[in-house]
Amino acid sequence: MNELMLRRLAGMALMLSVPLWIAGEAIHPRSEGLADIVRSGQSQSHAILALAFVFLLLGLPGLYGSHAGRSGVLGLVGYVLMVVFVAYHVYMFLYETGPVAFMAQDSAAERLFAHGGVVEQGTLRMWLAAPVSLGPIIYGIALVRTRRFPRVAGWLVISWLPVFVAFNVLFAALPPAGQETLFDLRFANVGIGGSYLLLLTGLAIAGMRLWRWSSAEESLSQPVAQ
Repeated sequence: MNELMLRRLAGMALMLSVPLWIAGEAIHPRSEGLADIVRSGQSQSHAILALAFVFLLLGLPGLYGSHAGRSGVLGLVGYVLMVVFVAYHVYMFLYETGPVAFMAQDSAAERLFAHGGVVEQGTLRMWLAAPVSLGPIIYGIALVRTRRFPRVAGWLVISWLPVFVAFNVLFAALPPAGQETLFDLRFANVGIGGSYLLLLTGLAIAGMRLWRWSSAEESLSQPVAQ
């Protein structure tokens, strides 16, 4: 299998992450509270979401390889952080697919799901949230600067963090009744899932470019002469 075919397969992997993410979000429970997890298909939903991020892991090396010569140190740092970002989400979704679903059946589930409890500690957000969140910002900037892909791809990757943070801040500012209304309308899922969909769509646009890659373009991925 030649390098051109590997790059096209990487592009396909990036593109496949989008429909998988949409499918996982479509069957996601109204919230991730204990009551909703017990009577829902969270395990199936998060297994599909994990698979979407596994496809990102498979596609990212090919994507980075196509612009490594043009993106320099910024691209390398962004790529490493992006791999950590994606790998962390694979872990988190699998953690919520198996252990969290299992603990929801425990007689002490309310204590386990309490704020600061075992379930929350297992997500590792306390230690990894800040550094992991830098990945899409730095890698998105690198994608924009390479001018190897449509600029919208990089901007969509960058947009994940501000959209995610803005939605969570606004949601937290609502009274409990308002939050429950949004849960009932599934708007909370749309807001958070939509921020990730922006990121995945950006990478899929770059993946589409990889899928259409031709051997004549190979030289364009090499370093630019100074």
